[in-house]
Amino acid sequence: MADGAYDRAATYDAILARNPSARFIVRPARVCPRTDSDHLANQRDLHVLAVDEHGRMNWQKASSYNTRSKVEAAISRYKRVIGDTLKSRHDTRRATEVAIAIKSLNRMNQLGRAIFTRIA
Repeated sequence: MADGAYDRAATYDAILARNPSARFIVRPARVCPRTDSDHLANQRDLHVLAVDEHGRMNWQKASSYNTRSKVEAAISRYKRVIGDTLKSRHDTRRATEVAIAIKSLNRMNQLGRAIFTRIA
């Protein structure tokens, strides 16, 4: 999932090059569907047509596009608390570094989350 800044042919090509069966949800720009014969544009065209037919807000609900904001909030929280750079230079160490950071953030969220009890 991504915002409209990623509504580019190069983005779709890169995503599908890594995983041809990927399903991506990118808010389409306010333009008509591409008319070329490129099969990579099919998902985007369907999103554009759905926005035209049902409206942007209904498309966001139907495609679960609004979950993107929750992901962006989590990434923002990670960058504010942990930082936006990794210290390690090797991929396996970076994976471990990220796993430790995520576990720490989850623990902080668990400790700081309010527990509500219904009284009535």
